[in-house]
Amino acid sequence: MSKKTITVKGKKLNTKPRPRVIETLLFYSHANNFDSAKKEWGYVTIVLKEDDAFVKHCELCGARNYDFNVMIQNENTNKDLKVGSECIKRFVLLDGCKNAEDAAVLIQQKVVEASVERELITLYKILRKAPKPSAAEVTRFNKRLSEYLNKTGKRRSIYTKEELQEILETVLDVHDYTQQDVMVLDCMIENPRKFMRDKRFRVTT
Repeated sequence: MSKKTITVKGKKLNTKPRPRVIETLLFYSHANNFDSAKKEWGYVTIVLKEDDAFVKHCELCGARNYDFNVMIQNENTNKDLKVGSECIKRFVLLDGCKNAEDAAVLIQQKVVEASVERELITLYKILRKAPKPSAAEVTRFNKRLSEYLNKTGKRRSIYTKEELQEILETVLDVHDYTQQDVMVLDCMIENPRKFMRDKRFRVTT
């Protein structure tokens, strides 16, 4: 396997895998050579360092993780690995990426999306429980949610009940939602002033 380098943000990275990387990937793959084994793995999600699921050491190479994990999964074995932010840049493990540079750019985009999602989840929890929601926080929530939905192609002028439910589940991480939750989210988006002043939207338990 020849030694190659890629350049990410002006920094040259060696793409030749370490022995431990090869050994780990092959152990959890069906293929018996590294290049074929890489093709069995696909992107699942970003795990930020603030998340409970974050691991401090890359499960592929063992190096210390400082920023985030990239969770990848083997399509044949359903095995998950949480890969470090540096390690993932050296290997093309993502569907649709022609080279490692493309993979690095895609990962950075996913990290930004994950950070926005986390901020939205936090803001939503604060606003749902606040006796007197802050206008600044409501405005920030609406702005960030609008930007996120626009970037992901889900922005609408008016949201249906089903679309609001999808936002609760996939963006705000609310899976045991009620019809009250759907109504509140609708008001937060469409009429934030009403949401702030109307006591019907306060959590009473």
